[in-house]
Amino acid sequence: RITAADQVLAIKQKAVGQVLDPGAVCVNGKHLAAVLKTLPEGIIDLYLDRDEKNLIMEMGGIKPKFPLYEVRQFPNIQSVEYKLSELPLIALQNALKHVDYIPTREVIQGHTTHAVTFSIDQHKVILSAGDGGRFGIYRMPLHDNFVDGKTIERKIYPTLLSLLPRVTDIIYMLTASGPNDDLLIASDDHSIVLRFGDLEIIANRLAEKPFIFEHFMPKKYDYPIVLTRESMLSSIERAMLFIEEYKNTPPYAYLRFENGSVTITAGSVNKGESSDCIECEFSQAPIAFKVNGKWLLDFLRAATTEQVTCNVLLECPPEKIPALNWMPSGKGAENYDFTYFFKPFRNTVEVAAPEAKVIESRTNGKLNNSDDFDLEEAEISPEIQAELDEINAAHTEPGSVGKAKGLKATKEKAKARKAK
Repeated sequence: RITAADQVLAIKQKAVGQVLDPGAVCVNGKHLAAVLKTLPEGIIDLYLDRDEKNLIMEMGGIKPKFPLYEVRQFPNIQSVEYKLSELPLIALQNALKHVDYIPTREVIQGHTTHAVTFSIDQHKVILSAGDGGRFGIYRMPLHDNFVDGKTIERKIYPTLLSLLPRVTDIIYMLTASGPNDDLLIASDDHSIVLRFGDLEIIANRLAEKPFIFEHFMPKKYDYPIVLTRESMLSSIERAMLFIEEYKNTPPYAYLRFENGSVTITAGSVNKGESSDCIECEFSQAPIAFKVNGKWLLDFLRAATTEQVTCNVLLECPPEKIPALNWMPSGKGAENYDFTYFFKPFRNTVEVAAPEAKVIESRTNGKLNNSDDFDLEEAEISPEIQAELDEINAAHTEPGSVGKAKGLKATKEKAKARKAK
């Protein structure tokens, strides 16, 4: 049996071999794994040297040697009796794909990591993840697990836990030989256990009470917008190609819904502009807003139905700004319970047609982070007007070139104040 562990995660795995002298040793696992990758396929002999201070790995003429550590230095792994719930591995792998791309901020020993909140009861499995801007929830009904038309009875115990990203990666790596292959999942007050065949994963719990995103989901929305998923996906992917990504600046796209269609616009000075118009089921007053294109792409790639629905809530607390709830719809969505929630960027939402002209001006070859502003049409205070009159007089006086140059900084400052 091989056991690898750090202060958060432990993995146990059995390996087939002939044991002559039972015992246990502790070596640097990362170094051992790196050396094993360089060896050809074949049989390896493991034994201690005469002083019993090194582990020797022999394979033909290859004889690497690894120093031993004291077994007491190995992280302590608690042995706890668990009640294990049986879940189909393939179904769980599919469910994780809907939420594990969303980073959930958790702090462990001063370091920020990510997690997926996992809830299970007798009827369904709920996986959720989110951050300050978005979250996704996927519900997997347990009664749909059947083989050859016969329902499979599985042992289910209520469980609420958080999965580390490394745990979700391991679940993806596992392969099932058939629909009956189950992943056993359980937890206690301190740890999470996952078993699949001879593999056992033990992870420390991230929090006493995992964050339940469902509690923050609005209960009703103002109206739905139905779109074709493939058309929307290709348009957003194309729009993202015209965006220059900068650190701390999200890649955004403008969406304008009007008269049964949506116009998707995005661009930058150096790459140009993308503008697509596709049909959708929408009959309300025109609405336009700016969204994070990458967030929308994550949802469209995870969903598998022909259509998706965007439910719009015009005033979502506490900021009273609109919120968007995306979910699969149409054919194949009957037992497909997936919800994806985020809000558009602040101060970018226009609901009525006259007001939506602001969005039009931004998407007309001038995609930037600031609104267009006309200095000539701005209202000028008497103080600023007097300052500008003084500057203009300096330009019209004979021999005033030097004076005008000296007032250049003052003129720029006045214009800045005027724009503000």
